Amino acid sequence: RRALPYHTHDGKAEGMVVTFIDVTALKHAEEAAVRHEQQMRLITDSLPVLISYVDAEQKYRFNNLAYETWFGRSRDSLRGMHVREVLGGAAYAVALPSIQRALAGEAATYESQIPYAAGETRFIRANYVPDRGPDGTVRGYFSLKHDVSETKAVAEALAKAKRIAEEASRAKSDFLAMMSHEIRTPMTAILGYTELLQSYATDADNLACIEAIKRNGEHLVTIINDILDLSKIEARMLRTESVRVSPGGLLRDVVDNLRTRAAEKGLTLDLTHDGALPETIETD
Repeated sequence: RRALPYHTHDGKAEGMVVTFIDVTALKHAEEAAVRHEQQMRLITDSLPVLISYVDAEQKYRFNNLAYETWFGRSRDSLRGMHVREVLGGAAYAVALPSIQRALAGEAATYESQIPYAAGETRFIRANYVPDRGPDGTVRGYFSLKHDVSETKAVAEALAKAKRIAEEASRAKSDFLAMMSHEIRTPMTAILGYTELLQSYATDADNLACIEAIKRNGEHLVTIINDILDLSKIEARMLRTESVRVSPGGLLRDVVDNLRTRAAEKGLTLDLTHDGALPETIETD
C-alpha cells in the first residue's frame, strides 16, 4: 500500500491518494525461496563432504556445515571470503588451475592437501562444476570436496608392502641361485670322480654302490635345477620342453633311491605294477 497527499491548485492539501499493489505472488515466491534454501541446507549439512558455491570473483557465497568443522569458521564468516584466504597460499596455488577451468566453463577435478582445523593437512579430491546464467555466462562454480586421506594412506601402505614383498622375493631368488651354484659345483666333481671309479672297479657290489652314488648325485643335481626352476617360475621366466622318458626306468630309479633307507629300517621295498607299461611317454 502507498499513500500520497492530494493538493489543490493553490497547494492546499485536500486529501490523499491511496494505491494498493497485490504482492501475494511475490510473498509466496519469497517464502518458497526461504523454504528451498532451508531444505538445501538440511540436505547439504547432513552430507560428510565439503559443499560450497563460489562466485566469479572467487568468493564463497554458500558453505555447508562440513566447512565449519573443517576450517573452524562459521558459515557467516566464510561468506564473502576469497578462496585464497580460506585455503591458504600453497593449497590455493594447486587449486587455481582447476578454479580457472571451472570459471571458463569446464568441469574440473584434482587431488591435493588442504589445511584442516586441527592444524594438520588432509588429502581431498575436489570436483568443480561451472554455474552458467541464462545467457551462458559463467556466474561461478559449485565445489564438492571429499576427504580421501584414509584412502591415500591405505594406497601408500599397499605400495610399501608390495615393494617389501618384491624385495624379499628378489632376495630369496638371489639366495637360491647362490646356494644352488655352491652345491652344484662340488656335485659336478663328485659325479666326475664317480665315473672315474666306474672305470677302475670290477667287483659287482662295488659297481652297484658306485652306480647308486652316481644316480643319487644326478638326482640331487635335478633337485638343484628344480630349485632354480622355482625361481624362474616366480620371475615368469621358466620355459618347458617336451621329452620322451621311460616310465619303467623312472619308477626303478625312485625305488633304487629309496631302497637303501628302507633296508636301514629293516624294510623290503619292491616294485610291481599291473599290466605292461609303455616303453616311453612324452612329458615335460
